Amino acid sequence: MFGRNCQLCHNSRGKGGKGPQLIKGAWGPGGANSDDYMFGIIKNGRPNTQMGGFGGALSDGEIRVIIAFLRAESVRVKAADRKAADADYVPW
Repeated sequence: MFGRNCQLCHNSRGKGGKGPQLIKGAWGPGGANSDDYMFGIIKNGRPNTQMGGFGGALSDGEIRVIIAFLRAESVRVKAADRKAADADYVPW
């Protein structure tokens, strides 16, 4: 669902592109944006931006699936970043 509806602007797996990245910072786990906040933006859009609402095209359940995908992808990216940082660590 993410690939069909969001990838064009947010890049594959939410890494950002024309639209903001959706897997780190405020959008990532523990970030300022709650699942309900994300739900509202996906459903209703964001005024004065290119982010239109998908409430007419996606069911509430489908929107929740997209949010769950982004949360899971955030965890995966965080773990990969941590692994890369650990690999770069050189003890003195």
